[in-house]
Amino acid sequence: MIRKLLAIALLAPAFTLGLRAAIGAGDGPSPGQPRGALPGPGFPAADDNAGERALDEASRWIAKGEQPPTQLVNLHCDLDYVYDDGSNHDERKMELWFRNPNDFRANTMYQGRETTLMLVGEAGVMIRDRIRVTDVTNSPTMKELMPMLRNYRAVLQQVGRLMTPAALKSNGARFRLDGTIQDPRASGGMWFKVTRQAPGEGNITFFFGSAPRKDGTGVRAIAPDRLIMAGPPGSNYAGDEYRLEEWLHDGSGARSEQFRYPRRIRLYAIGIDPENKPTMRANINFLEINTNIDPSLFVNPLTGR
Repeated sequence: MIRKLLAIALLAPAFTLGLRAAIGAGDGPSPGQPRGALPGPGFPAADDNAGERALDEASRWIAKGEQPPTQLVNLHCDLDYVYDDGSNHDERKMELWFRNPNDFRANTMYQGRETTLMLVGEAGVMIRDRIRVTDVTNSPTMKELMPMLRNYRAVLQQVGRLMTPAALKSNGARFRLDGTIQDPRASGGMWFKVTRQAPGEGNITFFFGSAPRKDGTGVRAIAPDRLIMAGPPGSNYAGDEYRLEEWLHDGSGARSEQFRYPRRIRLYAIGIDPENKPTMRANINFLEINTNIDPSLFVNPLTGR
């Protein structure tokens, strides 16, 4: 559960920096949705590179016109989430730091107390009440936390892998532009539907919003409002739908943000969750990458290293 929560909040923007009330696995529209038309201006129907170009345009839009980062050095974010799959309920606030590839620190509430969780190399540490330090790796009562800590790190390492467009284009991946969909929920009123296919992986379907090109020659892909991640090939799991909302932030603070990211994310298990009850909803309060993070945040208090 913890791994999925963190993946939802962090991997969704990462997919698009690097990179089913919805269309399921790219096969066709759900009830009430219009079927995709021919590609819009700037994306000829016969252009085999149109899907990849839509990904690149969205990546540049997220990066505010700059080139997307070539690698993830570190990450700092603050988020609130609520998770409820019918059997498990979790609701918490978390501030998280990650130094790629091996070290992270998270401030959160654990068992009703302010807690810092760390994984530095292979050493797990818990700090409670700011002064009580537990060696999680070797503790007979706390070592069950180690799989959770390793899952955190695995997700964050995946973020690092997916922070560049080249990562999504690897492993023989192809990007197919399936057409456009007019929808009032879309950023700009229209989605470019793009499906990523790669050997041995489930399909990823992007629904990129649209905006006029600055030179007036047509429209371009911008915010990835929805992501549909199909289950692994051969599995019975239909997959997950991510709704990425509130991309456009107001105020002076938004102008100083490194890149655009969705303030609100909702996860729906395809074929399981009703519209009014997603498995998870999260608010990202801020997210920044490759900044000057104090190295002391990653020092293991038990060893001083």
